[in-house]
Amino acid sequence: MLKTDEGGNELASRIIDLNNDSEDTPTRLKPVDNDEFLIVGYMTFRDVDTQVDQNTSVWGRINSDLEVISTDDSGNPGFNFIDSLIATDIIQTSDANPTYVVLGHSTAGSRRYAGDLTPAGESQIYMGKYDDNDSVYWEKSHGFTGNENALSIFEVDNGGFLVIGSTRATAEGYGGTNLYILQTNKFGTADEGALVTGIPGADIDADDIPYSVKKSSLGYSIVGSTSDEATGADRGFHLAVSSSGLLVNNSSSVLSNDFGLACEAYTFARTLSNELMVLGQIGRFVITDGDGTTVINKNAEIMVMKVSPITGHIDGFDQNYGTSVGDDKPVAALTLPDGDILVASTIDFGSGTTMVGLLRLNANGELKD
Repeated sequence: MLKTDEGGNELASRIIDLNNDSEDTPTRLKPVDNDEFLIVGYMTFRDVDTQVDQNTSVWGRINSDLEVISTDDSGNPGFNFIDSLIATDIIQTSDANPTYVVLGHSTAGSRRYAGDLTPAGESQIYMGKYDDNDSVYWEKSHGFTGNENALSIFEVDNGGFLVIGSTRATAEGYGGTNLYILQTNKFGTADEGALVTGIPGADIDADDIPYSVKKSSLGYSIVGSTSDEATGADRGFHLAVSSSGLLVNNSSSVLSNDFGLACEAYTFARTLSNELMVLGQIGRFVITDGDGTTVINKNAEIMVMKVSPITGHIDGFDQNYGTSVGDDKPVAALTLPDGDILVASTIDFGSGTTMVGLLRLNANGELKD
């Protein structure tokens, strides 16, 4: 965990090793009040008896001093654990007393509940409601063809939840991996009519993978990765769904950069003028110098696009930034009070070493000093 000032200068950092033999992966960090954050993720370790990799989810609360303030099952400061689960998101509900819903996916039969039709051994989406006293209010799973993976969860006005993920189920001619969007009541029971859709304008058999979801004026905006129908190259996408999880007509778009290079969309932020600044990655590419003879190999760079939240089309700048020492990839973005966009990224040096980077962009996508 890393804490910085507005200029990106480190103020504090902390490393928490959950298990000496595990790989620990955080998936989401969310503010819940002025000095408190929810953190969720999972650890992967090899079972000594079966020699099979196992996943255990981890969630808890931390304060702005990077101290763990949630309580474990012994009543001491510590994290909460859910076995056989990869957790991807968490929200605090609107209940009078603090409760939390953890979202994830699992292939374990122990995480399959009544009404779930997922074939044995395939992954299904998991939802569980907890409090910080190790109480479990309910647990539900959702799936029908298998290989349903969870991404994000939101509480809606009626106290229920909207879940966004992906599935291998086919719908309306779309093959490959498609978006999977379902709404549940306040007990996690799914309503009828989950939305399964590919990306209009993309290859119908492409793997359409959502990477980031945020609330919008239309309901929810989703960005991710798909393939260009004509060339098969990776492309980003934008798609909007209503607050009830229905596809918003004419809101989807395949995002191509000015140079026609393969790219993916990973995250986005909303500017103060209600436009979307979509951030992704352009994979390693080659350019020719001005003399037309010198070839330059470029590492993967961060792509920045301004996208209309209504049509999903590129509506302004399209540019990219990168270091010369490694592959750059954006992982999160937020809008600061002055309108600038703060971007957290990783820099992969290709030697097993990865660093965290911070970029500050203005509302026009220009890098600030």
